[in-house]
Amino acid sequence: MSLAYLWLDIAQEATAQDVDANGARPTIIARTLAIWATAMYDAWAAYDELAVGSRLGAQLRRPEPERTPENMATGICYATYLSLVFVYTQSKDWSTEEMS
Repeated sequence: MSLAYLWLDIAQEATAQDVDANGARPTIIARTLAIWATAMYDAWAAYDELAVGSRLGAQLRRPEPERTPENMATGICYATYLSLVFVYTQSKDWSTEEMS
């Protein structure tokens, strides 16, 4: 399973917990998942040779020696974790468990 699919499962579970707590709010869910997906993409783009970030373009691109799969995975994990904690504050403890 790829890292993206792993975090997608986590984001979907956090969304389900939010729906259980607050009811279905489609526009809010779309916004929260967009924040999460953009954070993941921008973290990935910083370690890719050609990808351009959504807001800062290539300004966050890491130097060539830092563009390793391990660093990319770490960046993606932190970006997705922090974005989920930001949009689903009530699930912080659960998200922290998933991060570990």
